Amino acid sequence: MTDDRRRRPMDSANPRRRGKPSRSRQDSKRRLSITRRGRTRHLDRALSEGSYVVFDIESTGGNPQHNAITEVFAIRYRHGKVLDKFYSLVDPKMRIPPIVRKMTGITDAMVKGAPPVEKVMPEFVEFIGHDILVSHNTIGDMKFIRHYSETTVGRMVDNYFLCTHLLTEKLFPEVPDKSLKGLGQYFAFETQARLHRAEADTWLTLALFERQLEHLEIRGIADISQAIRFQGDYESSTRLGWSVPREQLSEVPRKPGVLYLKSQSGELTFFASSQDLAREIKGLSRFDQLPRPLIKPVASTANIEFQTEDHMFAALMAEAHQLGETPLSFAPCDWHGRVSTFLYLEEQGADFRFAMGPLVANVVFAAGPVQNGKEALQFIQVIAEKIGRPYHRRGFLVSRSEAQQIALLLGAKAHQIQWFNPRSWLKALSEKLKA
Repeated sequence: MTDDRRRRPMDSANPRRRGKPSRSRQDSKRRLSITRRGRTRHLDRALSEGSYVVFDIESTGGNPQHNAITEVFAIRYRHGKVLDKFYSLVDPKMRIPPIVRKMTGITDAMVKGAPPVEKVMPEFVEFIGHDILVSHNTIGDMKFIRHYSETTVGRMVDNYFLCTHLLTEKLFPEVPDKSLKGLGQYFAFETQARLHRAEADTWLTLALFERQLEHLEIRGIADISQAIRFQGDYESSTRLGWSVPREQLSEVPRKPGVLYLKSQSGELTFFASSQDLAREIKGLSRFDQLPRPLIKPVASTANIEFQTEDHMFAALMAEAHQLGETPLSFAPCDWHGRVSTFLYLEEQGADFRFAMGPLVANVVFAAGPVQNGKEALQFIQVIAEKIGRPYHRRGFLVSRSEAQQIALLLGAKAHQIQWFNPRSWLKALSEKLKA
């Protein structure tokens, strides 16, 4: 064909953050609300039954605000077969930088007379329809597609996507070079054309994607939505929301306790204490209001478990014990914003530490919450003097028998939390000392 653009049809088919959010966050929220669910209607289909558009674009640079598309190639892939193709060079209406010419081999002469993006992008948007988009480093490609679809078509492309780079990070972490070229060499995929051209890169991406589909199924990831959650990007996680069945969410009671979130593989991804477990669920389900580091662990939740407690302080202690066994990338206190101070006995080998502060993992007894820190420190000092230990405001070590005496003095059994009023206990302690 004399025209640089050619379409080649084949078989036709089809925390709880507090305070006012920043402007950038408001803009992000607006964008996500526009694309909240998108128009894709087959997210629950098996991976092998999905309809995908594997694509690649070449451009003059990385920022669509200041750079332009020079080439686009796409393949419609469904039921393991290539059904349709789309290709076009694009006149960028600017000079192609020398480094880009050297990398891609696309010259100013090649794109001269090619259709402009105003003609190519509307046809490309029509071609992709509502299929799942697939490319390598998709987030960068989507910036160009969304920018130019908005300027030429007047609407945002809201297709869900699968990024072969993000999937590689999860499926093949051992690969040293995760660039498309590095992955092609690692898996010994055949390439018959120059890379960094849209067509060659798209075919290589398709070969990689087929390999990834096999490994996703091996991992028990059965449908498209699970694969999108698995790749773990912020936008997709926010748009998809919970994957936990509604009936399971409705079983969570309005009682104090600890909520445990688990992934499809059973991994504990997040937990938090709460005065009202059901209300905690509602808060965690508002994905667009969650702190960004909390989005991924919450979005990957496939199963919810909980344990109820008699009161909030028992729930706090259970949270502290769990945190000692399962460190999290995002601390529960950073989510619920609740840090209470207690007098506590912490087990440290054969001894115990008597101190004041937030609950820690090895606490066997706690009294609190402390409302008056000055009086509580005075109480610790009196105890230190009583048993002949040097006083330190961060606490001091005591023997097992001394720890038992302290617990008895405070009027509680081990593994329990008691209310603490230092003024009344100081009075009671002074009376005991006089006696």
